[in-house]
Amino acid sequence: MRIKFGNKKAQAIVEFALIFPILIATIMCIFEFGLLLKNYLGLNYALGRAAKEAAFCRGQQDADIKVIKKLLEGAAALNTVNLYVVSPTNALFGPYKLSGGKVFDFNNLEVTSIGEELFFYNDNGTPNDLSDDYKVNPSNAALPSYAKIRVRYTHTMINAQILGLEKQGTFNLELTMQARLAPQ
Repeated sequence: MRIKFGNKKAQAIVEFALIFPILIATIMCIFEFGLLLKNYLGLNYALGRAAKEAAFCRGQQDADIKVIKKLLEGAAALNTVNLYVVSPTNALFGPYKLSGGKVFDFNNLEVTSIGEELFFYNDNGTPNDLSDDYKVNPSNAALPSYAKIRVRYTHTMINAQILGLEKQGTFNLELTMQARLAPQ
């Protein structure tokens, strides 16, 4: 006796229903990785511009503000609401925005000074040991020998936004870049 199953369309629909969520999840993961890579590369580019500015603004008035300005100019492809400058004491400064060539906080107050020295250090004679280096005022052109810029960017995953899980779907990209300062 032979049993014949003739409804192949129903079988195809069931198979598609089983595979479809896996396919959508894979596509969303590829898209998410692309956004994360865009944010990483944009942040790296912005840090490069800020480090270059830091290398040449030693001894100038408001050097920290100039470095933050270049950081924001380079971060044009990023959402600057999620961009923070991390101080050597791990305090977060920001978010900042750029308007008319000036740096503002998100209360629309112009930023004219930062609460602590953020970027400039003096190498204490041991270039491979950063623990003995100390922060210096960038306006003293004789002291600073390198600048270290550390930023944190909060990335919210698109899948988490779609599902309404913004708090669970965020993580921090934290990058650091150092630049030797140009001789005076």
